[in-house]
Amino acid sequence: MSAQSPLWVGQKFSPTSRCVMPTAPSKSGKSPKRSKPGRSRASASRPKPSARRTKPASRAAVSRRPARSSKPQRKPKAPLRKAKAKPKTARAKGPSGSRQAAPRPAPGRNGGPAGKRMKIVLFGAGGLVGTRIAKEAVARGHKVVPVQRSAGGLDLDGRHLLTVQGDATDPRSVAELAKGADAVVSAVSARNPPGADTLPRAAKALLEGTRKAGVRRLVVVGGAGSLSVDPRTMLLDSPGFPEAYKPEAREHLEALHIYRRDGQGVDWTFISPAAAVFPGERTGRYQTGEDHVLLDATGQSRISAEDYAVALVDELERGANKGRRMAVAWP
Repeated sequence: MSAQSPLWVGQKFSPTSRCVMPTAPSKSGKSPKRSKPGRSRASASRPKPSARRTKPASRAAVSRRPARSSKPQRKPKAPLRKAKAKPKTARAKGPSGSRQAAPRPAPGRNGGPAGKRMKIVLFGAGGLVGTRIAKEAVARGHKVVPVQRSAGGLDLDGRHLLTVQGDATDPRSVAELAKGADAVVSAVSARNPPGADTLPRAAKALLEGTRKAGVRRLVVVGGAGSLSVDPRTMLLDSPGFPEAYKPEAREHLEALHIYRRDGQGVDWTFISPAAAVFPGERTGRYQTGEDHVLLDATGQSRISAEDYAVALVDELERGANKGRRMAVAWP
């Protein structure tokens, strides 16, 4: 047999290379597979590790509840409740279509409504009704300029007001005194002097004077004789009406015709009281109507001068009856 050459003949050799031992060829003639260099047979025979195993979830972690969403859950809306309607107590309908006003509480030192304090020029401030009007208006915080035929003073339960001399039947006097005022009130009586047509003359002068002064609001203390007791009869024509009061009642009726005929451009209100007006108690209660006599629960037509003043100042502040007549009486 001839000597065979070594296996490394014709191969490069370096000190760092590994020697590969020769292996005998297999019976099939194919050479056996060689392991990759750098790995031992032990490491080659090991099976490759499978994918990373995850720990089985514990029973406590497994839950049958559905997973919670990250979005915040909205609370269910409560059912809407309908607000109860408040009963209307300001004005309730009384007998014969009249309206009953809610009782007006007694005003304090600053009793006037906020933002509605007015300067009021009051003609006839020294009479029965005029003094009550001045007292009520001042108690609510309004500024009152009392006007009489002669200058003097007016005592209002501890409050003293200086009166100004003026004439409600003179348009120049009315215009001069009404300048800068918010409203003019006339409580002029026809009894002094009697039969002088004071009220019709005052109606013409008040309309002309307020227009010249640029004052639109005018409230007049009227009479009850022109109110109707039935569709065909006025109170002054009814049986039992005192003869002594008929001249004054007719003057009020004529003045009302003047306001209705010539009152354009002025927010006038003619307030007729009940058949009987007298000094009395301030209750703050009254009912209102239009052109008919108002009766109370006992069938009488009456009101105190104090409550009449409450109704008049209420009308000044609210202005619910501009350009017409209104009637006032106890409910």
